[in-house]
Amino acid sequence: MSKAPRIEWMPWDEPAFSLSARSQRPILLRIGATWCAWCRAMADDTDIDPVVVSSVAQDFVPVYVDADRRPDINERYNLGGWPTNAFLTPRGDLITGGTFFDTDTFRVLLSRVAQSWRERRDEVEEAVGAARREADQRRKPRSGAAPAADEQLAFIVGSIVDAFDFRYGGFGRDPKFPHAAPIRLLLTEFWRTGESRLRDAALMSLEAMIEPGALADGDGGFFRYCAGRDWSGPSYERLLADQAQLLDAYLCAFQLTAEPRWQNAARSIAGFLRQTMFEPRRHVFRGSQTAIGAEDYYRTEVSQRAASQAPAVDAAAYVASNAQTASALIHAGCVLGDDGALEAGVGLSDALARRARLGADETLLGHGLDGKGPSGPILLTSQVYTARALVDAYEAVGGAQRIAAAASLMDEVHNRLRDAVRQAYTDTVVEPGAEGYLSQPLFPIAENAVAAETLLRLSVLMDSPTLETRALALLAALSPSSSDEVLLAAPFAQVLQRTLVREAVTVHLAGVTSISAVLPLVRAANALFVPFKIVRFVDPERDRARSKTMAAAASAGPAAMVCLGTSCAEPTSDPERLVAIIARAAATPHS
Repeated sequence: MSKAPRIEWMPWDEPAFSLSARSQRPILLRIGATWCAWCRAMADDTDIDPVVVSSVAQDFVPVYVDADRRPDINERYNLGGWPTNAFLTPRGDLITGGTFFDTDTFRVLLSRVAQSWRERRDEVEEAVGAARREADQRRKPRSGAAPAADEQLAFIVGSIVDAFDFRYGGFGRDPKFPHAAPIRLLLTEFWRTGESRLRDAALMSLEAMIEPGALADGDGGFFRYCAGRDWSGPSYERLLADQAQLLDAYLCAFQLTAEPRWQNAARSIAGFLRQTMFEPRRHVFRGSQTAIGAEDYYRTEVSQRAASQAPAVDAAAYVASNAQTASALIHAGCVLGDDGALEAGVGLSDALARRARLGADETLLGHGLDGKGPSGPILLTSQVYTARALVDAYEAVGGAQRIAAAASLMDEVHNRLRDAVRQAYTDTVVEPGAEGYLSQPLFPIAENAVAAETLLRLSVLMDSPTLETRALALLAALSPSSSDEVLLAAPFAQVLQRTLVREAVTVHLAGVTSISAVLPLVRAANALFVPFKIVRFVDPERDRARSKTMAAAASAGPAAMVCLGTSCAEPTSDPERLVAIIARAAATPHS
């Protein structure tokens, strides 16, 4: 029995665009993902319809892109979800498109686009050219003085509170996404200002997501979103980056409140990461778990589920989401006393910096980890999250080589990804002759904010005013776009908070002869919710004055000294006393 005809997709590459130009056929761009049930539904139904197959073959050049493997293309062409179906000119300009189409609707759409291209091509090209020029104009730096940091922060926090759903928790109405970064921002702003409504909104959202039947499953993993405003109708795909961000948010809630429910939620997520998403052979965390065929599985009690029926986990692994996972596991190891999580997070951060490089003389990291070595494209997100994970690892277990590697990575980002006009970092290395919109730079505010945050931390750890200057210049460049998408701007707002804190709590650790010996003090340093705290391991050569001050206390083993600006408490080797000292320091007004 012969197979049903299917669309013969080409990869996104120069040959596809050349074929489109030679044949003067528009490109049909499909953006999908391995975890996407609607993508599978369209592939299994619409894409084998004889009329659709014939129409695509005759009138279009079909190109398929995996959103996870090419986030740079996805960011430029996604039309609101997956699958995206975008019709492009041979040059790569967007003509029209949408997301999921049933067979009958897609037949009509193909016919109309093909007819418009044949009969009114000049009008189509004029319209897409105008759209390109408008997009180019929007990317230019905006004129005018940026608002003060406190004004920008107040606007972003106020807008996030306005978006908060006071009935069901979370932000917006439907569909409901977890939005971990705004939750953490609200917790941090509560710590900074004492406004209880901010804490209450954040904790209500975290509580709503772990209610039975909502976003969290009994095995500890979180689904990507829920269709209903009341967190009903979960969409069953699970993405690695979401798990890492939510683990961090629940850990912050536990640090702030000491309530067991947040501790339990964090332990569950950490367990899911290590049991379901981790691949021991490659020592990486895989990027996603599919929603395809998952409905009956997740509606069965956890204890009654057959492992053989579990939805598939994609074998693909990516640097950025692994780096975010490394940071979250380091945080979990310090807060929960989970040695396995700490070891996994530190080991992963070190491995990414070592294994992800694209060549012996390359500092920048590739995007994918496929077992044969790293693969492109070079993305800002891979660089900044890995640099941040290295700083997190240093603050947990020390190792000056880690902050040196993070600084080297950030230097290369500055050299290779900084746009001279916008003075911010592009999402990828932009080549003027690249296909379609890949020749146009994007300046993602979240990843640029992570870059600024990492630079500020490194500036303190390395006593480098140059890095601080670079971070503040980056924040100034980001300011004009910070009000465009306030939920996406939450990481930017957190960096503004850091700049507004007059004096950050700094914990100096001296006399460290082994990681196991200093871990009780590291855990004590992380027992409380103290945003923007810095942990420094005293280097006897570089920090001679500090080393001398702490010499007596550290003579019999590791000791800690807490400083707030230039005011320092007496060193201590007692973890409980360290917690009390940090609590007093953190109670000082912060801004």
